[in-house]
Amino acid sequence: MSQWLAQKAAEGLSWSTRCDLRNILSGIFTKAMDWSYHIDRNPVERVAVGRRRMAREHRKLTDDQIRALLAALHPDVRLIVTMALLSALRISEVLGLQWQDVDLERRIVYVRRRWYRGELDWVKSARSERPVPLPEVIAQELERVPPGDRKPDEFVFGVRTAHGTICRDDRDINQHFLRPVAKALGIYYPGFGFHAFRREAITHLARLLDPFQAQRMAGHTHPRMTAWYTLLDVEGQRRAQEHLQTLVIPDGENLAKPA
Repeated sequence: MSQWLAQKAAEGLSWSTRCDLRNILSGIFTKAMDWSYHIDRNPVERVAVGRRRMAREHRKLTDDQIRALLAALHPDVRLIVTMALLSALRISEVLGLQWQDVDLERRIVYVRRRWYRGELDWVKSARSERPVPLPEVIAQELERVPPGDRKPDEFVFGVRTAHGTICRDDRDINQHFLRPVAKALGIYYPGFGFHAFRREAITHLARLLDPFQAQRMAGHTHPRMTAWYTLLDVEGQRRAQEHLQTLVIPDGENLAKPA
């Protein structure tokens, strides 16, 4: 089994796909054992799929870059990006929010559904169904929507195009609204898209919350996934390093002087 998964890795199958294959096979053998069709141990048990490697670069944006991007975006796209950036929601979860999921009084959204490429479905796992604090800046924008337009099964977020239609396909929004602005600002890199803002959010949450709260807000099943999403924040590490330095080394202290 390990050799077969290694072959799949050599053929270019992603780490996530190999994990799915392993888990499906394990489930099949588990059920076969329950039904007495298989009497030996589960052959997929403890089979490793290899180390996870990034297929594309995950780059940390600076605060100035994020501010410049938000300022240059179409207003509807700015609202979507801000929601993803401040709440750590997946883009499919942002686009899947309906007015019945929004509690403006308590400043909470209930993540229950996702809108993925034209289809509405439940979120991807039980852990993904969760309440998330509604960012105050988003709440203030939503309160400007007339109450008569807040029909329970109407979607909250979408992008009004020049033709007057509402676009809710993340691929089209990325291609026509987000990516061109990122390229014009010089912050685009291969793989840049809405997922970048979820990573930014999780990176910040992981600094401020305990790991389990960050995991719950992100809707991850396991803290390992939250750790995987956390970007390398060199500047944040440098600030922490400089703070520690001020605590343990007197200002102006020469480290090379004799003890």
